[in-house]
Amino acid sequence: MRFFYVVGLVGAGLAGCESEQSPERPRQPPEGLNALRAEVSAGRVVSGFEHGRLRKELDVTGFTISRRPITIEQFRTCVTAGACRDSVSACANPDGHDQDAALCVGLDNARAYCRWSGGRLPRLSEWFLAARGRNPQRFSWGNRAPTCADHALAPVPLEEQPLDLRETFDRREQTPCGEPRVLRLRVGEHQAGASPYGLEDVLIGKAELLASHPDSNFGVCRKTDAACLVYGLIAGAIDSVKEFSGAAAPGRSERRVDRSLAMDAYTFRCVWSQEGA
Repeated sequence: MRFFYVVGLVGAGLAGCESEQSPERPRQPPEGLNALRAEVSAGRVVSGFEHGRLRKELDVTGFTISRRPITIEQFRTCVTAGACRDSVSACANPDGHDQDAALCVGLDNARAYCRWSGGRLPRLSEWFLAARGRNPQRFSWGNRAPTCADHALAPVPLEEQPLDLRETFDRREQTPCGEPRVLRLRVGEHQAGASPYGLEDVLIGKAELLASHPDSNFGVCRKTDAACLVYGLIAGAIDSVKEFSGAAAPGRSERRVDRSLAMDAYTFRCVWSQEGA
């Protein structure tokens, strides 16, 4: 009896060690979670900005890309499945509406979500082609100024705003377009601003997160195992790139800060390509 008791303890100990060394694998993404994609055929893109002089023509293989930024609902599903972790960034919005764009999830989380979904983060050349077409233009829809149909924060002149909106905007109850402020990050509400390839809500946040790659003609998007941000000076504008630091710039007290307006509040998308990572 004593012999069998000892063997049982040893067996239980080994089983316990094995379970610690073999954590549960993340569950697969639910069917249809990333079904809303845009198809981009192989082609040549001019990498550069409308208001910049740096240009480089690059050949891009065909790929598909998230039509809209990854939402809170999509990202939360990844966390629940064990493939992503809750974001700890000050500009993250985990308590937002399911269909709001997920902000500031972190580079590791963005990579994990795309990898879990069978893809990866876009490269700048891919993002340029999908978000505004082959040649540089300032907005996803062209070079004309944004309207309220294009972007939630289109800069509407004060004299064109309704009188009741002028009174409430200082309290940030509504956007300049007269929409409730809670819709600021809601995807799918401004389809008129889509790119020629159908990408919607381009730069619905202050920036979009991209993977660095050696083919980029911008040094901040060329660093090994790093990332960069593409951003605009006004709503929806594709103006420049900067290095991704991983932290949002400090602003007002956390209780009062509008996360969607934080200086480095960024969204992300995924790419699925035969070229892989």
